Amino acid sequence: MRLKSFKKNKKLKKTLLALGLTAILGGGLVAYKSNNLYESDRDVFSVTKQTNEIAFTINGNKYKNTFPTKESGLKVSNVICKDGVTAEWNNELWGLVNINSNNNSEISCNIDFTYEGTLVDYVKMMSNYSDEIVEDDFGNLRYIGKNPNNYVQFNNELWRIIGIMKDIENADGSKSDKVKLIRSESIGKYAFDNYSDTNDWSKSELQKVLNEEAYWNRTNGTCPNEYYAHGSCDFSSTVLQKMPKV
Repeated sequence: MRLKSFKKNKKLKKTLLALGLTAILGGGLVAYKSNNLYESDRDVFSVTKQTNEIAFTINGNKYKNTFPTKESGLKVSNVICKDGVTAEWNNELWGLVNINSNNNSEISCNIDFTYEGTLVDYVKMMSNYSDEIVEDDFGNLRYIGKNPNNYVQFNNELWRIIGIMKDIENADGSKSDKVKLIRSESIGKYAFDNYSDTNDWSKSELQKVLNEEAYWNRTNGTCPNEYYAHGSCDFSSTVLQKMPKV
């Protein structure tokens, strides 16, 4: 499944669902103000260090932290420089080589990166560069802030990443880290539970609708509504497709 970055949307209504998935994500980095584009004992960058302007982006977004390392999992697909400057990327040295400054005292190059791996690994990698991803008291990674850039395309819809939940139990009893997502638009107004006063999500009516019944199976059914009653609900054409559930 391919996930894409999106521009920030309007204020989102809260709806739910925790799912795991695999992704292939593309990104890019723009040459950045640091001396970390080359190894200090190797003459990789031939232009004066002080004139190398740096600022990098990943997936089209700017970050101010340390330039990505070889261990980040990112791969360079293209290098584009301004003002007639040319350069090549050397993955072994993790820097630009064969630089022709074209008589410029300063150089600026766009370094395009791609990332191939799971969405779990992608968020973990991004936590090294984004101030919007933090670790909570339980070791989970969570996006924070008023409107963080955590949009992904999932189920042919726009969703947002809540974070990475650690050691979630699988059907076979094993445990693994999972991505927790929230749909960017509401699926309607439904009550938590209209049969009892329980505050236990695992036993609530809405949990069953979303994870076992009508929503999960993409059918119509009966749902607890906002008026503390029950009514018909139809998710036959608007919700989870078969592929994301596999």
